[in-house]
Amino acid sequence: MNTIDYEAALAEQPRFFLGANAGSGFYNGFAAVYDPLQGEHLFILKGGPGTGKSTFMKRTAAAVLQQGEPCELCYCSSDPRSLDGVRFPTLGAAIVDGTAPHVTEAKYLGVSERIVNVGDCLDMAAVEAERETLLPLYEQNAKLHKRAGRFIAAASQLLDDSFTADCEGCQMEKAEELARRLCRTLLPTRNRNGTQTKRFLSAVTPEGVVVFEDTVYNLAEQVIVIDDEFGAAASVMLAVVRQWALDAGYESYVCPCAVSPERKIDHVIVPGRRLAICTANSLLAFDREPARRIRAGRFRDNTVFAQHKQRMRFNKRAAAELLEGAHNYLAQARQVHDQIEAFYVAAMDFDRLEDMRRQTTERILSRTL
Repeated sequence: MNTIDYEAALAEQPRFFLGANAGSGFYNGFAAVYDPLQGEHLFILKGGPGTGKSTFMKRTAAAVLQQGEPCELCYCSSDPRSLDGVRFPTLGAAIVDGTAPHVTEAKYLGVSERIVNVGDCLDMAAVEAERETLLPLYEQNAKLHKRAGRFIAAASQLLDDSFTADCEGCQMEKAEELARRLCRTLLPTRNRNGTQTKRFLSAVTPEGVVVFEDTVYNLAEQVIVIDDEFGAAASVMLAVVRQWALDAGYESYVCPCAVSPERKIDHVIVPGRRLAICTANSLLAFDREPARRIRAGRFRDNTVFAQHKQRMRFNKRAAAELLEGAHNYLAQARQVHDQIEAFYVAAMDFDRLEDMRRQTTERILSRTL
């Protein structure tokens, strides 16, 4: 299958990030990609950079799509050109890149998990011969990621400070009541158990803050955007929507903030109702005009807000500069990573890898390990 074939086949599938370069460090959401207690299977790819893991997943996803089975694509926050995982919801299976920084180890090997060692297709002697070149590149890549992480952590502190101040001036009850009114109209109760899947719709990447806006419109026809620069109103409204969707019996995607995933939600998508409620601000840009736009300012106590206004404006500018610095360091790290990959690409037996991929595709389609 050539590049045009599988790229075209994947174009309309939902895209997310499984991990995020967050203020507290790399946030690993890979454990949520499959549920062994529901009989699902996980294929864990092991191998170095440039060993074809992303292409392996893309081609497997395209082959499964050609059999009429949908997939969910999960990209790498350090390189949004590259896949970190693919989930096949109707087949109860997923594939993940199990290498750092999102190391995934088998807990139920042979029961619900299979390790696919693509490193077996690598000429180890050829790579070892480049040891003196590769080790400094690995060290340089790690240092650049650490620098990016420090910038993101500093930006997170400023954004959290503004969020705290915004909470003080937000009329929470009004925001909650509007959210409940929306839910009563848009999410009627069903007699079934709801489920929630945590995914990142956005991430801090070498290309800036990337938001998978197409995913929203692929999964939803009615998109409601909450314009909220500092996040208090949107956060409380989305907390209501998240819980309502669960209690009302819907399957939903809950998308945390990429910088502060432990503290707030940015988006909730309910595919069964073709509904999405999303946060928009200077970091989370949406180009399309939504069905409805809610301005967070309507919930603001301007007297309280005025006390923090200057500080919050400073935080916004400083955080934007810090994130720009983080983007630059991540971009440099990606360039170094590309140099590392070139050595592995030259040492790979891709025909053998393709045989492994076809075997994995057959296992996924037959629901076996």
